[in-house]
Amino acid sequence: QLCNYNGSNTYVMVTTKSTEIQELCSGKTGIEKARTLAEIAAQKIISRVGENCKIVFDRSGYKYHGQVKAFAEAARQHGLNF
Repeated sequence: QLCNYNGSNTYVMVTTKSTEIQELCSGKTGIEKARTLAEIAAQKIISRVGENCKIVFDRSGYKYHGQVKAFAEAARQHGLNF
């Protein structure tokens, strides 16, 4: 989920459970799925909020490696600033 700072508004939510994304992620590894989700999330948030939005990346206690790292790096490549 991409929310505002205090969490009261959710701007974008992406999940591999949606049918659209399941088709895009079919046969991919976890890291490839994370990159796909990041690309979709970046496109949605930029179209909704604008190109110059800054976000905070909350890892929820997960270490910065694997899928978390792949998601963050792909999100940056697709225009999100955090």
